[in-house]
Amino acid sequence: MILANSSSVIFGNNIIASNIYAGANNMWSSYDYKAMVEFYNINYLGETPKVNGVTLSLLDSGEYMDGTPDYNMNSDGVTATLVDCATTASGILLTRLNYDDTQQSGIVTSIGDQALKNCEYITNVAIRKQIITIGNNSFFGCLRLKTVFFEQNSNLTEIKSYAFSNCQSLHTVEIPSAVTDIGEQAFSYTNNLKRINCYAQSAPNLGEFVFLNSGSNTINVPVGATGYGTTYGGLTVNYSL
Repeated sequence: MILANSSSVIFGNNIIASNIYAGANNMWSSYDYKAMVEFYNINYLGETPKVNGVTLSLLDSGEYMDGTPDYNMNSDGVTATLVDCATTASGILLTRLNYDDTQQSGIVTSIGDQALKNCEYITNVAIRKQIITIGNNSFFGCLRLKTVFFEQNSNLTEIKSYAFSNCQSLHTVEIPSAVTDIGEQAFSYTNNLKRINCYAQSAPNLGEFVFLNSGSNTINVPVGATGYGTTYGGLTVNYSL
């Protein structure tokens, strides 16, 4: 689902409330972490949100969307994947909790390969805790993407190759604690990346050149974490979280 245009620079690991939307541009400002958290904890108490004057339709689980992203059921018949999105989509993407087709329904557990590739007008993404996998090239070339925000207690385990490559506006990365694998060049050519926090207590397996030509020289990890050493993916390790 795509919501209002906005501006932000946080890739976070916090709470997403059940009813969410951005009703105005400029709600977020650079480095404004408190504004980000406030945004995701708004409850509208029955208010029907509007984006640029357009009333959004209420869907399952209190979600709002304009219908741009496409989802498919997986072969197991109980889970679903975000598979595609119009490259003209803009603003904020909130992944759905459930997907229903004419015969089946299931929990959305993955973002598919190339699902949002070159969607360069998407500025912010909120990913629910049920998402386990972010696919190959899933956000490749999202040039204006500044924040990817994870729900608290995220179950994300794998960020595949080139997932966020060439996201040139991405500023801060916070990798959830459940992540075990990060693929080749997953965060390459993120020239404005300034801060990387990885909350995994055990260092995730890395592909080649994960942070190639990123803007950061260091990665922050939990105190007492194992497997990172003094350098990790070419970055200096700071045991500070």
